[in-house]
Amino acid sequence: MEFDLIDRIAAGAQWVYWWTRVIDASNWLLIPFAFYDRRARWALLAWFVNVVLILSLYNVFGYVRILGLSHIIAWTPLLPYLLKTRKPFSEETWSGRYLYWFMAVISISLVFDYIDLIRYVSGDVNY
Repeated sequence: MEFDLIDRIAAGAQWVYWWTRVIDASNWLLIPFAFYDRRARWALLAWFVNVVLILSLYNVFGYVRILGLSHIIAWTPLLPYLLKTRKPFSEETWSGRYLYWFMAVISISLVFDYIDLIRYVSGDVNY
């Protein structure tokens, strides 16, 4: 099922495919930082929640705009937590500095996801 979703994404706009690769790589890079930073552990948990949700949504609805709901559910509460617990960049550890990148990635993604959710609710279902 996961590879079918990746194939569907790859068949669409190339920028969307490559953006999803950036998101995936950003999630995978959380793993080593999770050994040292509690915030990275929370982000890693959010990734697992997201994977379960997006695959469940895909199984029920197919490849439609509602899939962004998985990011909204997993990352909307995570982002304020990461913002609240951050330190000035120069005072951060490597894991903390990485979380600045991660916050940027999920912030950009959430903009697209909220737009997709609004479009889905408005009746523009398909990508």
